[in-house]
Amino acid sequence: MVRPVSTACLAATLVGTLFATSPTPGLAQQAERKKGDGVLDVAVTVETIPGPPGMESADVAPFHPLYRSFERPPKLTELPAAQNYRGKATLFFALKVDETGKVVQAEVVDPPLRGIVPAATEIATHWVLDPARKDGKAVRTWAAYVLDLVIDLERPVFTSFSAVPIGKNDAIPVVLRESVGEEGLLRFPREPDDREPGVISIEDVDFLPGLKKTPWKLEPIRLKSRFSAILQVSPAGAVERIIPTGTSFEPFVLAWVRTLAARWKITPAFDGGTPQRAYMSLDFVAEYEIARAKESAKRLLKKNLKGPPAD
Repeated sequence: MVRPVSTACLAATLVGTLFATSPTPGLAQQAERKKGDGVLDVAVTVETIPGPPGMESADVAPFHPLYRSFERPPKLTELPAAQNYRGKATLFFALKVDETGKVVQAEVVDPPLRGIVPAATEIATHWVLDPARKDGKAVRTWAAYVLDLVIDLERPVFTSFSAVPIGKNDAIPVVLRESVGEEGLLRFPREPDDREPGVISIEDVDFLPGLKKTPWKLEPIRLKSRFSAILQVSPAGAVERIIPTGTSFEPFVLAWVRTLAARWKITPAFDGGTPQRAYMSLDFVAEYEIARAKESAKRLLKKNLKGPPAD
């Protein structure tokens, strides 16, 4: 969850996030960056999206902290093509398992793709596990089930795309921090939030539930995602960093965009006849098909995932 903060705090967080050394995201594999071997000075007309999500108007904002005045600002020289992508993703489930091992309720936690949540939860409600045990007895609990996937994103198309230099009077966006691997699960409380009598925290059971019948098959599905970010563009015109902004983001989409950005053609910023590092705002809507989501591994964790995580 992102909480509103003051303009000064937002600016400090934005600049601090951009310039701090950050670990490689667990779900977002960085693409190898390549320098452009040629720069085209042509105009590109792309459809913009009014009112990007998560852009907060500042109470007092003399200028955007990443704005710089250049003799020639950076410019995307051609509309990028949306290309197919195969990547890894992880689904974290909170499964309410009764004394017989039947899954009576399922929730997906921090989904890598929001669009697959309804289908994933429907599949999970048909699973059966060996029940958890406490003091030698089968007990009810919220089990933490982890499913590793290899996902094929196919037939993508950008229905709108905008990549422009950050302006002096642009609103300061909320910068979203990326959790690394399973470390992000530590945000969740020790006890389930429903406090239902007779339900034991998975962290207190003597024996975890056992994997019994958990078949996985996701049918192809057509999805749409909106994505906004700050691009850090090198003096060579390469995208060095992509920092997601807004109210939320989908880690799998971010990983896909990072592979695409390695091929984008951008004229670098120039000042005093010298190419400079610069920042751009990215905002797009993409439609695509999740053709396959193949299971590669599954496991259970002794960690409660039911309840509001700490910010």
